[in-house]
Amino acid sequence: IRKHDFNAIDGGHPYGGLVQVNNKLYGLTSGGGVNGKGVLFEYDPFTNTFAKKFDFGGQSGEIPYSTMVVTADGNLYGVTIEGGANGNGVIFKYNPQKNTVTKRKDFDASTGIRPFGGLMLASSGLLYGMTYQGGLHSKGTIYAYDTATNVVTKKFDFSGSADGSTPSGRLIEATNGLLYGMTPKGGNTDGGILFEYNP
Repeated sequence: IRKHDFNAIDGGHPYGGLVQVNNKLYGLTSGGGVNGKGVLFEYDPFTNTFAKKFDFGGQSGEIPYSTMVVTADGNLYGVTIEGGANGNGVIFKYNPQKNTVTKRKDFDASTGIRPFGGLMLASSGLLYGMTYQGGLHSKGTIYAYDTATNVVTKKFDFSGSADGSTPSGRLIEATNGLLYGMTPKGGNTDGGILFEYNP
């Protein structure tokens, strides 16, 4: 059953998934909105009500392709692939109680740029993500983000060869405590790899 049609005003072309907080669903679109750079929206499945909550653009970040993640305090964190101070994407926080979006960090070439995939919450309490470009070899990175200290730490540089290149997805934490992900390029056949990361 179709519940909502996106249009140029309330967003368009959502690539990421939905996340549930207090019985409401939240998501991102990569386009549309006032600035044409994507929106953050809320959908209430009980009342079938769709509401645009924020228009991305400029310093706040642009073009989010990912799924947001919920932290223990009920806030949602996400990333954009463009916008921000360096034009290479940002980490943002959305507080659904106050209906506020706050830019937390600007991505730069040293820690990685253009994060297509979203963040994941590890058992340590840190958020982990990957960038599509940037880092030592300009082939992307794995990074950790501490919401308490607002610090991004680069954890790994993809080389573009044996260990993969330009990751565009999302990490997961398996029951063994290790993180797993994939890259679309690199590896022995340049067809991408599935990898394991030990934090």
